[in-house]
Amino acid sequence: MKTASRDRAPGFTLLEIMVVVLIIGMLMTVLVPRLIGSFIRVKSEIARMGIRQLGQSLELYKLDAGNYPTGEQGLVALVRAPSSEPRPKYYPEDGYVAPEALIDPWKAPYNYDRPGRLHPRTYDLYTYGGDGQPGGDGENADIGNWESPAAEP
Repeated sequence: MKTASRDRAPGFTLLEIMVVVLIIGMLMTVLVPRLIGSFIRVKSEIARMGIRQLGQSLELYKLDAGNYPTGEQGLVALVRAPSSEPRPKYYPEDGYVAPEALIDPWKAPYNYDRPGRLHPRTYDLYTYGGDGQPGGDGENADIGNWESPAAEP
């Protein structure tokens, strides 16, 4: 005579599967908001680093040209030599930055104002954040070179 335990196919019962799904769901409700918050902070930090890198590249450009790119030349002057005056005496073959460096973590171009409103003798360099609009907070906060010491002469 066979026993009942030998007749059952190996595997999990519905109750065991439900318990595992419940545990996974509880973990997700705790972990996902924290991960999303970390991801938002990471994007903001990447934007700050991008602005610092572009600021350093603008300083190198100024050493070669005697001044920063004009508002019309914009940040593109860091990627390829400007066709209008003033032009740098020396321009690196590969430019000062790669074209991707001009794009913020939210896939929008960094903004460059020369002369700047906050730094009238130099420039303003900024991004509008996640919403692409002026103002905001959190992921949508504006990030710019006003957060670090200005390059005022």
